[in-house]
Amino acid sequence: MRVTGEILLAKLHGSLSWDKYNKYTSGKPGRTGKALIVPPAPEKEPPLELLDVWTFARNALVNSKILIVFGFSFNAYDNALLNLLRESGSNLKKVILIDPYPKVDEAKCLWPSASIETINPLNDIVFPEKWFEIL
Repeated sequence: MRVTGEILLAKLHGSLSWDKYNKYTSGKPGRTGKALIVPPAPEKEPPLELLDVWTFARNALVNSKILIVFGFSFNAYDNALLNLLRESGSNLKKVILIDPYPKVDEAKCLWPSASIETINPLNDIVFPEKWFEIL
């Protein structure tokens, strides 16, 4: 099967390859300790430097029918991110969780009208054709 069209990607927690001013192809900022990444801590909020990424994600989610989530833990204390996903993802029809330990119940709370499917990357990394059927 050949999939065509756009696949939008937003790294809402930043990256070890990003710093305040640049996005590198290496992990240089992570090695220097100056990576632009939102740490896994309670009550975290994204830094202003990630505002463009969060705005992009909001706009992409509002216009999407399918969302693929890689390795997200859906921590209850991650309020800012959970609110973004809930509010902007209200039009989603399908959510695919790629995670060895997917949080299906948490995803259902965010997107109650979407079907939730899972894939375990440790066992099967082939995407079934049915996931990409036009809704």
